[in-house]
Amino acid sequence: MDAGAGGAALSGAGSADHRLADLVTRAGPLWARHGAPATDRDRGAADARVEARIARWQGVMGGRGPLAKRLKPETLEGLKTTLAEPAPACADPPMPAWASTLGQVLDAAQREKPGPGPDTIRGRARERALPFEEAFRPFLAVARDGLEDAAGPALAVLGPLARAALERQLTAHLSFVANLCLAEDFSQYRFQKAPASAFETLWQSSKPSTEIYDAYIAGLAAGGLARLFDTRPVLARLLSQSTGQWVAATAGLCKRFAEDFALLKRTFGFEDAGAEGAVRAVRTDLSDRHNGGQTVAELTLGSGYRIIYKPRSVEAEAVFNRILARLNAEGPSIPLRTIAVVDRGSHGWCEAVAPSACGSRDGVARFYRRAGMLLAVLHLLQTTDIHCENIIAAGEHPVVVDLETMLNAWAPADGTAPWSVLNTGLLPRRQTGPDGRPFDLSGLCADSIRDPAIGRRAWVSVNTDQMHLSDPVAVAGSTANRPRLGDALPEVRDYLEPLLDGFREMYGHLLRSRDQLLRETGILEMFDDLDLRVLVRGTAIYTGLQLRLLHPEFMASGIDRSIELEWLARPLSGLDKPNPDRTRVYEHERDAMERLDVPHFTTAFAKRIADDGGDSDLAFLRARRDGALVRGCLEGLSAADCRTQAKVIAEAIGVSGYS
Repeated sequence: MDAGAGGAALSGAGSADHRLADLVTRAGPLWARHGAPATDRDRGAADARVEARIARWQGVMGGRGPLAKRLKPETLEGLKTTLAEPAPACADPPMPAWASTLGQVLDAAQREKPGPGPDTIRGRARERALPFEEAFRPFLAVARDGLEDAAGPALAVLGPLARAALERQLTAHLSFVANLCLAEDFSQYRFQKAPASAFETLWQSSKPSTEIYDAYIAGLAAGGLARLFDTRPVLARLLSQSTGQWVAATAGLCKRFAEDFALLKRTFGFEDAGAEGAVRAVRTDLSDRHNGGQTVAELTLGSGYRIIYKPRSVEAEAVFNRILARLNAEGPSIPLRTIAVVDRGSHGWCEAVAPSACGSRDGVARFYRRAGMLLAVLHLLQTTDIHCENIIAAGEHPVVVDLETMLNAWAPADGTAPWSVLNTGLLPRRQTGPDGRPFDLSGLCADSIRDPAIGRRAWVSVNTDQMHLSDPVAVAGSTANRPRLGDALPEVRDYLEPLLDGFREMYGHLLRSRDQLLRETGILEMFDDLDLRVLVRGTAIYTGLQLRLLHPEFMASGIDRSIELEWLARPLSGLDKPNPDRTRVYEHERDAMERLDVPHFTTAFAKRIADDGGDSDLAFLRARRDGALVRGCLEGLSAADCRTQAKVIAEAIGVSGYS
């Protein structure tokens, strides 16, 4: 179909409201809607669709039996009407917020001038072009207006480059969500205009041109976007929803910076006189997306000072740095670096830490000695997830920049699985990829290629008639976690003794000062009521499923997307009777995934899990994470444990027979 054909799908005269209501119904998740009975005329097609979906659901859950346990027979019978996906039960269903955004986007698209416009690849370096970026201009126009309304005067904190960077973030996210659907649509359109494109190898090697691509973009502006959304309503929901999330998250950042400016200036000591225009540049997406698309960001101020914004409490980071300062006051052989932190409850600010090189081999040795000292503190505080992205090598100082998994250990009450320094994630812990090759994500040892078996497909000849996806290539990450000496990354194996010396020194100090720490007013109390993160599943599980769900086959119906999300409900299929706690965990995951977030569990969520739930698989959620746990950790320190952990460190690094 021509890109401009069917443009009245959502905007035809006299039927726009009904068509939008129909799209909203088809885009919605299975559990958020109820269908109307199928008419006799479409009963056969509806029955076939229902049976196909039930069969797929059984496959996702692992068979007929697990699905029967997941859903009572009468529940599944009642769902069959919805699984048939008929027309809306009423012409005026409740409209979600994203539907209003979508309406504004389609109006903005109609006002667009046909053609590629000023933001095309011709005005931007090819390597920085985003796939189909011109298609998202209507979303960007709606987002700009929404941000001005939502942020109000606080929007003035952003300088021109910062605002452009934030808009670029939105375009990049929309492109990421939509590029597979748009690529499929463009491929069909391209074939109609140039059947020779079916010979992919020959076509892709031809001289780059843009005539077909430009015509396709013009067709989207002339009604093709509405037609695409009519066939891919889930895509319309995800893009409109993401636009609203960006407006809310960006407005929140601006307001929080404006409100906190005086406090931040006192704490960090930067020289900027006022909040207006103070944010010169922004780097976004420095973390996974949580709580409505919010991510960690780095702000560069006009004075050059850099500050980290976290859209969550940073009280854990504040407490950890107070502990390090308290230990530094005791006069260790070399001090551990602390960073300034401002916690505001709903959000927080941290001093930015820049990676830098060591000046000598002795400097590298001091880095690893500090790493050993830091490992002892992390071991005491039973901190997990200190992987390569959560630590920065700032010259001779290893600096942990994410402490939300502090006090996150749990082990069976019988002590059969004692806490180990390996659980921190700082030490090498080889994993095996799907191809059998080992890889390492640890804080001290991860290389730039984290998992050689996982490749990312990149777009080639972006936004031209010849654009296509490359073969998968290994993804290189940052090596900011590793100490540097010139261009070299010194191996921890060559600095085992400094690492062990630092660990023993700090462990011994904690052991000797244990009684004083336990008596000291306020030490243990700092750990009470922290809202910490609780890891339920590995982030890779969620992100892998999110990537799968961006394929076009899951964009045509919210029902099919919901069924695929049931992979996360498999733990429910092994139960003989409903477990409200497990259901609550799954529903939290499901809601987050529908927002394109990585599900994020905290101690606040864990407190809602019944203490007497009796489900051993959820015992980690009910584990203590407070000052009483720290007391137990301090009381559990011993010379024997220090020797045991030193041996574990040596073996993890690959030195066998260490005693």
